[in-house]
Amino acid sequence: MPIWNQSQDLSLVDGQAAVWWLDLASPFGDTPHGIDWTIEFPEGLTICDVTQRPHFGVGPDAHRPHIAHDNGALHMSFPGYLPGEQRRRPMTHHTTWCELYYPLVVTADEAVDGSEVIIHRRALGDHDTRRLPLTILSDPGLQPPPRQRRNVQADFLPWFSRAEQEALAIVLRRCGITDVNLNWHTFGIPLLPATVYAESIAILRREMPGVRIWIGGMPGADCALPRAEGIYQRDIPFVANPQVATTVGRDLVIANESHWCQITGADGVMITCFEPVLVDDDPWPPHCFSYANRQQFADEIGLRSVPDPIAIRMRHPDHWLDFCSRQMARLIALARHGHRDLPLALCQIGRHTPVSSAASHGWQSLGAMADISIFIHHTEDGSDHAQERWGLTRLGGLPQAWWEHGNDSLGSITDPSLLVPDMKMQTALSGGAGVRLWNWARCHGRHQQALMEWR
Repeated sequence: MPIWNQSQDLSLVDGQAAVWWLDLASPFGDTPHGIDWTIEFPEGLTICDVTQRPHFGVGPDAHRPHIAHDNGALHMSFPGYLPGEQRRRPMTHHTTWCELYYPLVVTADEAVDGSEVIIHRRALGDHDTRRLPLTILSDPGLQPPPRQRRNVQADFLPWFSRAEQEALAIVLRRCGITDVNLNWHTFGIPLLPATVYAESIAILRREMPGVRIWIGGMPGADCALPRAEGIYQRDIPFVANPQVATTVGRDLVIANESHWCQITGADGVMITCFEPVLVDDDPWPPHCFSYANRQQFADEIGLRSVPDPIAIRMRHPDHWLDFCSRQMARLIALARHGHRDLPLALCQIGRHTPVSSAASHGWQSLGAMADISIFIHHTEDGSDHAQERWGLTRLGGLPQAWWEHGNDSLGSITDPSLLVPDMKMQTALSGGAGVRLWNWARCHGRHQQALMEWR
């Protein structure tokens, strides 16, 4: 598909904005000189002006297109090297995946229902044409606000222009979203200044009266320090090594967290943690097998010498998984010194829920640190939790998040008709307080209509 996260047809809600992510990976093999797109769209479909977007110099800006409009057609020329469809860098260089996708914010009215969007792609003398049917869904209207809190993680929102962000914020309000989570650091998304997120938060507050804003960006202990240092030939900041972060990097962690909370004026901090796993191959980075981390591990379980990664995997797998959870807990405890008095929501994603008897002790105890505990509920566990609990419904992550399929026992929602039922189920099983929807980037017209209808 030339557009990521779409089935064989494109769907929009009448008059409401949605994001189409153009897949820039070339269908013709590697293209050293880029690729040209022409999108023919019917009258009544509007593509927001992308020339007003801020320039950050990273991420999607790597292939910022030359743009021209011509009688209902949008011409875009993306410069620079782009890989072939069978050599997608998200599988091997997942930190640069966003260079392979370019977002468009589009709206349409009912007059174009049943028409087609025609896409032409050209590179190195080759040509490819796709015709995608366009479905315009009815707008259910703006109903009274929902009774439960609904959170959505709005990755990439600061990359859009002010007008685009305003249009997307209106859609979030109409979908009944009460809480928005902005992650300044997550897999594959370059770090932007805190002031950029503060501007996005101001837009959300203006367009969504009463919205509650959560920020978060600590990646936890899930990283590959030795591999990263080998690739970049330089030392990696504290975020790549939990042991360094909690020892020599303490002041930096606290100052960084305090800076983000102060600049953005957020209402809370929401951190996503992934359950430790003992898998080490190209798409599954290990849990920081740096010497400093392994030294701390050896001290805690009473080993006479520092084990190498193979010895850890073969002889001490259970102890290591518990240790990784403890390291994440130490990072979170340290970061809270910089959060001032903001509430902390902790979203735990993995093969086991935090209340599962099969989960490691460290994974079970991690959630007790948070004011709000968020995870996918299999059943109503009946345990006595002091903190508030929310359910979690996953539309799936961004394109680079291939590891999520192995980390999530329930998988992602692929059928739009199942989105709201799953959110209702997660809300009920978690106690009825709220539900988190992850990730908004995958939310096309059919998902939007379902959310607008559910009140």
